[in-house]
Amino acid sequence: VARSIGLDRDDIARDYPCEFVSTGLEFLIVPVRSLEALRRIRMTGNEFGRGLYAFCEQGYDSTQDLAARMFARSLGVFEDAATGSAAGCLAGYLSKHGLGVAADGHVRASLAQGYEVGRPSALYLDACRTGEAFEIRVGGRVRFVAEGEWLL
Repeated sequence: VARSIGLDRDDIARDYPCEFVSTGLEFLIVPVRSLEALRRIRMTGNEFGRGLYAFCEQGYDSTQDLAARMFARSLGVFEDAATGSAAGCLAGYLSKHGLGVAADGHVRASLAQGYEVGRPSALYLDACRTGEAFEIRVGGRVRFVAEGEWLL
């Protein structure tokens, strides 16, 4: 995985797996060790055939818990500024692997995305696992960039 996204093997976090996760759309979740490594990601192709969502346990500022980047060339998206479907997969991944689980069983996190494409976005995750089922909520703020109308 590391080589296909322009990173060294040591840039991939080893405490948690790279794993395909789906909450409707499937993404390969890739944990990286640092924000610096996340910033260095360069997709060289579309080896995965699906979306790739890389994240680290560090934000761009002190108000953020996590940062992420999403790539899905197979869907015609080089890099997305804010991806609710991928953030939902990440919330489930965090809950499954026990990252940031509070005493009440919930994972709550603020997530930064879109910085590398000049469209910083804030996403908010809330996930709770009950047996094999997950309850996942994603919300956030994005930067308005365009408006249009469809004339039929």
